[in-house]
Amino acid sequence: MATAQKSMGDMAGRVLLTLIGATGIIVGAFMHWIHDLGGMQLSNQALYKHVFTAEVHPATTVGMIVLIIGLAAVVGLATSGWLTRLAGALAIVVFTLLWIQLYLKGARFLPGPGPWLALAGGIVAAVGGG
Repeated sequence: MATAQKSMGDMAGRVLLTLIGATGIIVGAFMHWIHDLGGMQLSNQALYKHVFTAEVHPATTVGMIVLIIGLAAVVGLATSGWLTRLAGALAIVVFTLLWIQLYLKGARFLPGPGPWLALAGGIVAAVGGG
C-alpha cells in the first residue's frame, strides 16, 4: 500500500512540475525578449547570429521555437518523461544561445523577462520530467 501511495505522489509531483515548467516556457515565448521585441517578433537568427531584428513571419521567430518546446514538455506527460526532460534542456539551450549572442560583442543590457521565464520553466520542466 505504501508503494502505491508513493507512486501516486511521484506522478502528481511530476505532472505538477511539468505543467508549471511548460507554463513558464509558453508564457515566456510571448513576453519581452530584447529591446522592444517580444519573443514572437524576434527573428530566430538571434540564436546563432548577432542579429536582433523583427521577423514578419511568426513561424521563424524565437517565440515560436520556445512555444513548440513548451508544448513538447506537455506532450511529454504521455511518455515516461524523457520528452519533458528534453524540452526542459532545449529551453535552457535557447536561453544559453541567446545569452552568448548578447554578450559576444559586449552588449551592455540584459534580456527582458521572456528568456528568464523560459529558462526557469526549462529548469522546472527538466526536474519534473524525472
